[in-house]
Amino acid sequence: MDEHAWNAGTPIAKYRDVTSSYQAVRPRPHYRVVNTRNDDVAYLRLQDGTSICLPPNFDTVFANAYSVTGIRISSRSTC
Repeated sequence: MDEHAWNAGTPIAKYRDVTSSYQAVRPRPHYRVVNTRNDDVAYLRLQDGTSICLPPNFDTVFANAYSVTGIRISSRSTC
C-alpha cells in the first residue's frame, strides 16, 4: 500500500490465500507491504527476479529503487 493508503487505513490490495506460485502484483514506485498473518510468511518477488521473505506480523517499505512484481504466501511460520 502507498503511504497515503497506509495512513488512511485503506490498503490498495490484499492477498490472503496460501499459494504454490507467485500472484502478480502491480508494481508501484513507493509503498509499504504488511504481512498481517500470524503464522504464515510472505515471499515477495522483486523486479530483478530475486525474492525476500516477510515474516508473520512484519512490514517493510520499498523505495523507488525496488519494485515488487509478485507475492506468494506460504504456510511456513519462519523464513
